[in-house]
Amino acid sequence: MACGSCCLSAQQDYLELFAIDLQRMDATAHGLTRSDGARQFMRIESGRCAALCVDFTTRELRCTIYPMRPDVCRWLERGSGACLEQVDAKGDQARQLLTRKPG
Repeated sequence: MACGSCCLSAQQDYLELFAIDLQRMDATAHGLTRSDGARQFMRIESGRCAALCVDFTTRELRCTIYPMRPDVCRWLERGSGACLEQVDAKGDQARQLLTRKPG
């Protein structure tokens, strides 16, 4: 599993974007964002970032905008203490996403 635990949240303001993030993103990535009028966020759908793709063929979770991902995503280093906390807290949710059938 290309983890994805850090991409899971029910909070609509979970992944706040900065001006540099928006400049980096193309039109497709911009389509996955939302605004509260003052701030911009990655959209959360069904408890996960709208950019998170569930690939049932490879049984992986992957970011569809990885090269353009926001700084908040870039700052979370894979295998760091903060990363492992996310895996511990939400790893089961991430694994469950892979067992659901599309439809």
